[in-house]
Amino acid sequence: MGYGTAAWYQSIHKYGYAWGICLGEKLVRKIALEIATIEGNRITNLPNECVVVQLIAAATFCLYLHERFHHRVESFAIRTQIVDGRPCYLPYMRSVYRFAKLTDDLIEEALAEAESIREISNMGRFRDALHPIVLKSTIEYLKKAIPLGPPGYRRGLSYTQDKKMESGLGFLWSQMRGLSPKPTQPSDEWVLLGRIHDALLECRHDIWIVKNGRHSVFPLEDSQPTCSSDDLKELLLRHGYHTISEPNDPIQRLKKNKKEVDIHPGYKRVPHGVLKNVLRAVANDPHLERELHDLAGI
Repeated sequence: MGYGTAAWYQSIHKYGYAWGICLGEKLVRKIALEIATIEGNRITNLPNECVVVQLIAAATFCLYLHERFHHRVESFAIRTQIVDGRPCYLPYMRSVYRFAKLTDDLIEEALAEAESIREISNMGRFRDALHPIVLKSTIEYLKKAIPLGPPGYRRGLSYTQDKKMESGLGFLWSQMRGLSPKPTQPSDEWVLLGRIHDALLECRHDIWIVKNGRHSVFPLEDSQPTCSSDDLKELLLRHGYHTISEPNDPIQRLKKNKKEVDIHPGYKRVPHGVLKNVLRAVANDPHLERELHDLAGI
């Protein structure tokens, strides 16, 4: 499908506590409408409130499952780094992913597409959450949309069968461990290790919705406890923290005694993973903790 900047994965290596899956609401709407056209009047025969919720859920699943696969790739890289004692993820992104970008050699994106249709098609919580008519429409949509995607993405249907997926994953793991587009390690060696790419963290709690306009199609509230990064930094500075990072660093690090806190500048609403990290750091300072609770509306 080639989501590009309309949906993306923010890696742990680059974003730290602000990692997660970002979904563009405009793209979710677009996919929901395209799914609705697959079965035509059969979908409109469902109750109105059911149609809206189901179509938004189906479109969200398509995007979420694709981006979740990228977290699984990073999870594999972290495990590999622990075993081999050398960085894996960022070198792989430079020497393999970017090298193959915009070509059909970009197997990670093909496997991510395959992951989406496999997870929705097979028995499980994603399949069970959708009405049979919407489920059938979603699968048909993916079968039509994937081959029309950019190079790499468009090969997704080639890996929907178990053996093909297993072989593709083995090739990707060999690329990552060897840091080469043409690895020498046999792909079938990875079969013995099973699901070495299982997610290290739970992605469902780290999804960011990139809104399009004031009215959202998602049942999310802007009243979730948080605050702006500027207000958070000002509060910490008032309580004796000082900045130890460079002004232009993407992550601002503040320190007080032996405690260090990372803040990501520019957020009007600080991601809850960052906020939780700050709350843990100030847990032994009751006055600061109370003011932070008041600031974030906790």
